[in-house]
Amino acid sequence: MKFVSRYLVLSLMLVLTAAISMGQWSQKSVNSVVYDTYTVHQGETIYSLCKTLGLSREKIIEYNPEVADGLKAGAVLYFPVGLVKNQGGNSDAVVIPENVPTVQHKVKKKESVYGIAKQYDITIEQLYALNPSAKEGIKKDQILIIPVFGTSDQSAEENQAASEAAPNPGRVNSDFYTVKKGDTFYSIAWNHGLTQDQLKELNPSVDTERLQPGQLLRLRQGAPEVVSTSPSNSVTHVNPASQANPARPSVQNGANTPVEVITSPIESHVNTPANGRGAQEVEVIEVPLPGNDHGSVYQEQPLGKEWEIEEGDDDPFGVTPGTSSDDPLMQQGERELSIVVMLPFMLQESTPSKLALRYLDFYKGLLIAADTLSAKGLKPVKILAYDTAGSMDSVRKFLDDPAVLNSSVVIAPDADDQLQLIADRGRQAGFYTFNIYNVKDESYQSNPMMMQANITHDLMYEKAISAMESRYPNNTLVILNNEGGRNEKMEFVEAVKQHYQQKEKDIIEITYTGNLAVENLDTLDAAKSYLILPVSGSNQEFGKIYPALKYFRDNAALPSDVVIFGYPDWSAFRSDRLEELYRLNAVIYSRFYDDTQSAESQGVDQAFNRWYGQGMEDGVPKSGLMGYDVGTYLINALRENDGDFGHFTGNTNGVQSAFRFSHPADGKGLVNEALYIVSFYPDRSIVKTVY
Repeated sequence: MKFVSRYLVLSLMLVLTAAISMGQWSQKSVNSVVYDTYTVHQGETIYSLCKTLGLSREKIIEYNPEVADGLKAGAVLYFPVGLVKNQGGNSDAVVIPENVPTVQHKVKKKESVYGIAKQYDITIEQLYALNPSAKEGIKKDQILIIPVFGTSDQSAEENQAASEAAPNPGRVNSDFYTVKKGDTFYSIAWNHGLTQDQLKELNPSVDTERLQPGQLLRLRQGAPEVVSTSPSNSVTHVNPASQANPARPSVQNGANTPVEVITSPIESHVNTPANGRGAQEVEVIEVPLPGNDHGSVYQEQPLGKEWEIEEGDDDPFGVTPGTSSDDPLMQQGERELSIVVMLPFMLQESTPSKLALRYLDFYKGLLIAADTLSAKGLKPVKILAYDTAGSMDSVRKFLDDPAVLNSSVVIAPDADDQLQLIADRGRQAGFYTFNIYNVKDESYQSNPMMMQANITHDLMYEKAISAMESRYPNNTLVILNNEGGRNEKMEFVEAVKQHYQQKEKDIIEITYTGNLAVENLDTLDAAKSYLILPVSGSNQEFGKIYPALKYFRDNAALPSDVVIFGYPDWSAFRSDRLEELYRLNAVIYSRFYDDTQSAESQGVDQAFNRWYGQGMEDGVPKSGLMGYDVGTYLINALRENDGDFGHFTGNTNGVQSAFRFSHPADGKGLVNEALYIVSFYPDRSIVKTVY
């Protein structure tokens, strides 16, 4: 009898295990992103779950941080679509390797499983492996996950074997291309004999500026349409408000350039490595960054590794500042499209300061933008650079140079007196002053030739509050106030409170001392939606609120309904702090943000290393990226407006900065109105929306 009882118990355990291994799968949309979801069953452990899903414990926790604290029956786990290849739980079923890329197929009327499998040259079993529900039948508009193996002239079985033998292939099919790290839309098109327009026509839903490694692109007409792609182990969050900017080519775009980089008045010719089509060289007329007496010149590649400065005569190249020359740019009255970079590079210092190195990085990034935008047949834009050495006398001297007076735009330093002097001369001479460094300057209020490249303080608050309200209209505002804490963001918080009170919206204020405790949040209902706003943006204060907020959010009925809204300060978070932003699904506002994981950011960083043999100076914001974005914006805009920003300003979604200039009123200058709202997701992806 005992034997029978044990047998029955064993049988019941086997049945229970089988039921658990099958799991319960579905799909849910969170913040417009579709996830595969798995509902945890009674009795499941993290060990059994790893075996069931075919994932490591670390991988499960990566997408579901709450699992680190244990499993709960009924808990819903979220995974990128296609990450868990075998959702049927049958160990005898076909298993699709994780490194195999996938596409999503939208079922059309009268299509069958057999026909779809044949269309993609896969077996029905392989289709079922990623789409277990298809065994019960398919219907119109249903989305199926399709694996893409090997080359199109192989059988499905050969393709499967090849995919297992060669992990993370680049070109997986003659009909498709899998995006690799560092790829750009331009380089992919060129390498496959296509124009960017042709590649875009084949992939109309692809955001050309947000390519992700593992993403699949269609390469020929007649190939199955790629509805969307699911890179291995990642989810691409698409910002519906963003628009691709075809005017901005990729970093790898190299060509013989009419974007001339020249000195004034000194010139030295160097060759820089091409960034695109093979080993050809691009001749660049390099900026030597003259000192106060114009007697110093670089002899290396563009602002290269070594600081070798050669002392010259007062007039080493036969041109004296302020005099005429055969160069039409030097003859006042004959204005050409040109950008003057007038910054304190401090070349006279034997050991440059960190601040000087950042100014140099800005200039280096601008040169990369110039090379990136090189193309035959487009209007030439000249770039000139001057080292102010932090001296008003130098600025005065440079402002007598016809090359400066006849320029289109001067990028000015942050010093108030130097900025004002340049702006005043620009108004008289007719060139624009581009102010990227002095956030508080308000010269644009009275100078129509001034361009304030940073969104103003008041407008930033206004847009951030508008974003809070429009994105989370049904979330109750919760303000966290640490009694005795730093609370340095009280000005912004008061502005938010005033706005919400005028709209007669509910506000909950929670006051605590020291560390925020879970008990401090007891007044909140776990079933309701909240927008939680701390009164400090400091790293230290964030550490005091994170544990309690993480616990409350994880135990909410729907965690995505609990939004933690933060500050520009959080954009500097790294390592563990950045991980905590991901886990909280936090949202911040900021004038700038560099998503270091993006292909764009990595592409510029790689170009920077190739050109200069070293990385950018670290900082928030990164000066090298700032120079790249400013160069991209100004060169594109000048080609369109012929130097008249009153006629056309243009928009740019940069790697780190966005530019949306407007005229506040007649007689005033231009102001950049762009503000980023940055969302961090638990899958470690980031979405930047420009408001």
